[in-house]
Amino acid sequence: MKTINAFKTEKRALTFSLITIILIVNIALLSISYLDMMRSARFAISDIKQEIEHSIEKNENIAAALGDLIALPDDKIVAKLGDSVNLKEFESDQSQYQKNIVFTSGEMSRNNRKTSALLQAFWSNLSDENKAPHWTYFTSTNLNYTFDFKAVYGTHHKYSTPHLNLGTYFQDLSKKINAEKEFLVSDRFYSSVYQDALTGLPVITFSVPVISNNLNFNKSKVEGVISTDYTSKDLITLFDKSFTKAGITASSYQITLESLRGGSPIRVSPTTVHFTPFPTQKISLTPGYFIKSKVGIYNVVHHKPWLFIFSNLILLVFLATLLYAYRNIMNMMKRLSYDSLTRAFSREGGEVIINSMSAHESWIIVAVDLDLFKEINDNYGHHVGDLSLAFFSDTLHKTLRASDSIIRMGGDEFLLLLPWSTYSAASALMQRAQKLLKHFKYDGISIPISCSYGIQEFTGDFAQDCQIADEKLYIMKNRPTRTPGRQTPLETTPQQVPERDPDTGLLTLTGLRNHPETFKDRSIMMLIHLSNHSSLTNLLGPEYGKSLMDYLISRISMTFPEDIILCRERVDKLVVILPPVRTLEQLGLWEHKASTLFTLQEVSFIEQHELRIEGNAGLVQSPLTPDTFDTALRNSGVALHHARKQGNAKVTVFTPDMHAAGLHHIQLHEQLNFALEREEFRLVMQPIVGLEKDSECREGECLIRWNSKVLGNVPPDEFIPIAEETGLIIPLGEWIINSACRELAKLIARGASEDFKLHINISPLQLQANEFAEGVIESLKQHGLHGQNLCIEITEGVLIGSGTNTCRHLKALREVGVTIALDDFGSGYSSLSYLHTLPFDQLKIDRQFVSGVLADSRSESVIDSVLNLSQSFGVPMVAEGIEDQETGDKLRAMGCLLAQGYHYGRPKPFNEWPVHNGQITL
Repeated sequence: MKTINAFKTEKRALTFSLITIILIVNIALLSISYLDMMRSARFAISDIKQEIEHSIEKNENIAAALGDLIALPDDKIVAKLGDSVNLKEFESDQSQYQKNIVFTSGEMSRNNRKTSALLQAFWSNLSDENKAPHWTYFTSTNLNYTFDFKAVYGTHHKYSTPHLNLGTYFQDLSKKINAEKEFLVSDRFYSSVYQDALTGLPVITFSVPVISNNLNFNKSKVEGVISTDYTSKDLITLFDKSFTKAGITASSYQITLESLRGGSPIRVSPTTVHFTPFPTQKISLTPGYFIKSKVGIYNVVHHKPWLFIFSNLILLVFLATLLYAYRNIMNMMKRLSYDSLTRAFSREGGEVIINSMSAHESWIIVAVDLDLFKEINDNYGHHVGDLSLAFFSDTLHKTLRASDSIIRMGGDEFLLLLPWSTYSAASALMQRAQKLLKHFKYDGISIPISCSYGIQEFTGDFAQDCQIADEKLYIMKNRPTRTPGRQTPLETTPQQVPERDPDTGLLTLTGLRNHPETFKDRSIMMLIHLSNHSSLTNLLGPEYGKSLMDYLISRISMTFPEDIILCRERVDKLVVILPPVRTLEQLGLWEHKASTLFTLQEVSFIEQHELRIEGNAGLVQSPLTPDTFDTALRNSGVALHHARKQGNAKVTVFTPDMHAAGLHHIQLHEQLNFALEREEFRLVMQPIVGLEKDSECREGECLIRWNSKVLGNVPPDEFIPIAEETGLIIPLGEWIINSACRELAKLIARGASEDFKLHINISPLQLQANEFAEGVIESLKQHGLHGQNLCIEITEGVLIGSGTNTCRHLKALREVGVTIALDDFGSGYSSLSYLHTLPFDQLKIDRQFVSGVLADSRSESVIDSVLNLSQSFGVPMVAEGIEDQETGDKLRAMGCLLAQGYHYGRPKPFNEWPVHNGQITL
């Protein structure tokens, strides 16, 4: 079965792939829309080109006709034009032509007046369809006057000087006439972009020559040019009409018209594109002009919005479906709880998978258990039995597929769920697993190990199918020849049942059972757990761990009578068989002596490392016999569990009511599995105040509360250890971090300081998860917070026993500004020999020292030492558990800067803390 981390990795990969697909699809859509826009633009511009070409052709026809008329004598001109021309009146009356003159360099000659009369009469005889639709006029060759075909009313002239650079054009044209000596095809003139003197607008001009005697090269002469002006306003109207006709709008483009002769471009659309990934298109308009068209991303999307909307809606629906499915999977995965020993699903976690099974998926159910498990426990001890279970589970994990699930049903019984499989494939997998098992090595001893199994196809009735698989398992288990070469318990050689621990020389559990004094008038069994053995061994090496155990054994030998029997039950646990007691006072004496093992003030060292014993003990009073031995061992374990719940150095004696507590413990297990889903948890905050500035509150600690519908209010110290034991602390921790960030963001939004820092307690198991730091950083980003807004509280023991993941997470969090606080400082591993190597930014001294500072000089000395230590490290210290003003004043006088406790505020929901002027009001 895939883990949460595997699903998160797959989610990232799928999300990245889908985002990539969305980008590629949108790039393709942009390209399609862009090409369509350019095609449409070219179509519209071709229409404009055709209209301008028609205007030029009309001017060419007018120029040809005028050239023929000008060369004729007056009587023939009158004969052609009729009464519309009065050459004599034009010669005598200046007002006849002055209204059409837009430029003149002086008095007009008789010939110029004649030409003006001819131009006026000719234009009036033309039909509108033969005239250019825009401003058209005639300019003489010598550039001494310009005649507008439409009368210009007013006293001003359009131009103070000829506006076109026609001099060179006329010279080149005359040379061409003289050189060709044949029928002349007239050349067109295309102006630069210039400013019109009358309108003040940018303008371009098309001109064609008027040539008299064009067919007689000996008499051919350039009389002038017929010109048509297009102002920017004319061009904008023309482009809007043509683009609208093509089904598009010119405003969707940035369009400029430029001349090959130069001049500033004419903007013929109002759109400005500052940045675009698309190339600018250069489109020819006439031989003298070209168009530049540019579009932006918005214009391209707006061109075909329905295409983008429809395509992206489909992709977004697909993405939403993927995220919804992922959320459901993650919710399911968070309900899964794991067995910490075997890394298999617990029975509760397995129910989630079982409830999701469907017959059409071809599931195979395999019931399997470990052979000889009881014999391994009896002969080698429970710790070896646990190791054999872990070895067995690891073998199954290596053999099965990633999609297969392993559920630990209890003890050495497992259930395998194989989706999309067959009976023969499952049988082949189990046979391969049997071959890999065979022997399990412990301390150089080869212990025989094998498994039995029953395979059943899932028909839809899980209970019935599971029962059939169990029956097949027990048929195999009772078949003598099912595992060739397997040893039975009777075949175990004496050398394979060690009765002495090789490291300490103490009895093993098997040796204790076989010891002649164990059952001779003995009635007191004590189980001792050295709780810091594993973490310190990991940190300082196996030699230190061995020395620490030897030190504990020597303390036991010095504390208790010589006739005790010592046994090493596990790596960090010892069983002590004490002499019988005759009175209750004597039992109390043994209990007190056991507690002194962990509280002795004398300190020993090995290679400059302090040998500090931390742990607990559980005692049981019951006559020891071979039949009651296992019960006594189990009850001493129950007593030890109760002692551990009370804290370090606690010792308890087993009582029958502990069974009731055990039942309550089971209920906690059951209800805790559903508490997160039922939304029974809530968060509260307790303020951390500054002692120097009138109890200013800029920090707070986030605490969790559980109000169970079945059990009522359950204290955190009851359900947090269970959550850690079952693995539920992982999803619960994720919920706490995300919810705390959300509540802090709301608090800041209500007016709290933007640098308000929230403290969150973190479990060691959370720090061992592969993606803890990434999850914290993601929550901060999601709620708009900074790393400085968060402080992670961990105990010294977490750092001491930290692995690679823990160090990596703390480093990553500190890099983004998250601070690390050592919680309950002074109650655990505080040792200068390694404290300087630990990453932390704040110390929180344990409340047991704060509560006794007024009456206990030792507590005051400890606090003073920790204050000096915090100042040496350059980190602040927080004093927890301040209940009254007198204690607060005392700590302030000692130099403590930060405080927390009921005196300043009890924990309450975030929204109940009032905010005034950026501060939490206490």
